[in-house]
Amino acid sequence: MKVVLHGFGTFPVFFYHLIQYSKQCNVDIEWSILLSTPHFQDIFEELIGANNVRVLDTRISEANKQCIVIDDVLYPEKLFEDIAAEKRPTLNASASDLENKAKWMFHQAQAFMREMEADVALVSQVEGMDGKTFIRSAQSLGIETAVPTGLRNVGGIYFSPDEFESFPSYANDGAESWRFQAAEFIKQFNQKPTPAWSVSCEPGEATLDTLRKPLVKRIMNFMKYALSDGSNFKLDKVRAAFLNNMPMLRNTIWRLNTQHNSRLCNINTAHDLPKKFIFFPLQYTPESSINTPAAYFLDQMRAVDAIRFNMPSDYTLVVKEHPACIETRGGGLLNKLLKTPGVRVAKYDLNTAEICAQADLVVSVTGTVVMEAFILGRPSMALGKALPSEVIGGVTGISEIAQKLSLLLLSEYSISEEEKVSSLSRVFNIQTKAVFTGPGIPGEPALKQSNIERFYEGFVEHCRRRGINSGR
Repeated sequence: MKVVLHGFGTFPVFFYHLIQYSKQCNVDIEWSILLSTPHFQDIFEELIGANNVRVLDTRISEANKQCIVIDDVLYPEKLFEDIAAEKRPTLNASASDLENKAKWMFHQAQAFMREMEADVALVSQVEGMDGKTFIRSAQSLGIETAVPTGLRNVGGIYFSPDEFESFPSYANDGAESWRFQAAEFIKQFNQKPTPAWSVSCEPGEATLDTLRKPLVKRIMNFMKYALSDGSNFKLDKVRAAFLNNMPMLRNTIWRLNTQHNSRLCNINTAHDLPKKFIFFPLQYTPESSINTPAAYFLDQMRAVDAIRFNMPSDYTLVVKEHPACIETRGGGLLNKLLKTPGVRVAKYDLNTAEICAQADLVVSVTGTVVMEAFILGRPSMALGKALPSEVIGGVTGISEIAQKLSLLLLSEYSISEEEKVSSLSRVFNIQTKAVFTGPGIPGEPALKQSNIERFYEGFVEHCRRRGINSGR
């Protein structure tokens, strides 16, 4: 089996240890990697050979020189949506610059995958154009695509065939055998809901090498890479890196933002909630959880308007800021919402579960809250395709909102235990009990040998269930 890796950000650190473990297992897997930056090029060339390593050229200046190549690129679909997935804007880039860059990246990824004769494309976190074009390249060549995707409240991961967190084709196969575990999880969740993302490490287990170079070396490498072309220099990324290395200054700024933004509300307690309301908690942006699968809703006012324009006139739309954004996002959105008819703004630190319990309906784009509401038996609606929409039974398109509201707001509408158990059985059927992140998470849960082994076994099993033999 030939596997090509998407080496985005610091995820190559995880892949480095994954390849090392596969070599220990003496399994016939041939690895190659397409790196988004040159930072890990040398160690991968040493590990798997220079011919199996390629660094993606993301320079707009180079893309604009490739007119002959780009003119022949047939981008399969969603070119402009894929461009919109970029989390951090490139300064002074024109529309044609970004279009050329996406096509140039697609061409490089496609050429590398052809050269490697890949069977499987294993994707790291999809946070922008490089991840999107990597997936499009694999799909255009008929290569099996596997995107490790977190199972949120349930824990662990599964291997999705796309960036929209779709379930793999075998999700229903054998799902009946997981009904008891699903029912137990639902019972426990109703008694004490688990957080959307939490991991724990094996006590005392050593952390694997983070491959982290000295600070001076990292700064030099970044400056060399960023200054090689203006399109690699993103002011917001520099700002974030600077603040993360100045925690006292960063925390002071966040504290001042919180003090200011926490006053931008007109619902201070659960007692102030309207009698009849729909709950729409804002999502963290820019973030891959919304940029990647549902870029249309990056402007969350689009979702707000879609709901309030279709809801009955005796209902109120209650919006709450994401707790992580109260300290980082400016107050402009909250001020706008406070002036929007039909909308009320709940204080950011009100208990989300308590609001959900009183809401007539819970709506989100791709947020975990709709999945949580479903498990608790509350009506919910997802506007974007992601794991929560897979769990609750599908996406509600903008043209379908009015009809769906009419159904979900009926007093007799209810979610049966059978519906919940059947849905969660599919989740447990595809679960791999592993963590997939780059380094930097407290405790480094991903960089434990036991976690690498669980991920590897889950990936091999996924390939087997998809009809790809790892012992090729």
